Amino acid sequence: AAAGRTAAPPDAELGGREEPTQPAAEAAAPSANPTTRWLEEARGRTDVILVDPPRCGLDADTLRLVSYFDHVLYISCNPEALLDNLQRGGLLQTHAVVRSAIFDHFAYTPHLECAVLLRRRTLCE
Repeated sequence: AAAGRTAAPPDAELGGREEPTQPAAEAAAPSANPTTRWLEEARGRTDVILVDPPRCGLDADTLRLVSYFDHVLYISCNPEALLDNLQRGGLLQTHAVVRSAIFDHFAYTPHLECAVLLRRRTLCE
């Protein structure tokens, strides 16, 4: 294992999956943020993430981290922010929508809860 990192347990191997590639400059520069660093290290051991952001959607740093995962379950109370994260945020470049659902948890209001299951495009081929 690299200095400062612990090796993943044997049962956490990638199972033939390739890790997402990232630019060499980004790979060479470790993050100063401990949470970001932990998530970057965890991506080889975890392939599913659940996100349920506030109404404004995910910020750019979180979108980048979410893109490391093979499967993303994105729950949103704002369909416009969800669409923005999928299109302009870049998730649709790396992931395909597998399923989606709309829930009307807020009767007599214009608010909807949306759920989208995304899978890395290389796993869909």
